[in-house]
Amino acid sequence: LLGTGMPLGLVPQGTFNLFARDFSIPAELDGSLRIIADGATKTVNTGTLNDHPFLLISAIGVYPRALRHRESIGYESRSQKMLAMVRAVMKILPQLPLPRMNV
Repeated sequence: LLGTGMPLGLVPQGTFNLFARDFSIPAELDGSLRIIADGATKTVNTGTLNDHPFLLISAIGVYPRALRHRESIGYESRSQKMLAMVRAVMKILPQLPLPRMNV
């Protein structure tokens, strides 16, 4: 929708719902749908990274790798989701290259 002037209706369903929290959009379905139905809008800043637009954050490094691995593990509840994230981090940490520092 970027650059079209078309509003985005947001129904929070993400990992931390940071974008929704930033705009005080309720995580509950009824609350977020009520905001969309009321036609409430706010201006959102965007950025680009390697020609890819993003909202709020763009993550590099450990976090996106862990998320991809967590999703491959799968989960059915919030507690299983947290456990899957711990398992994902434990799996990917040994595979990460050590940073080189010059002092």
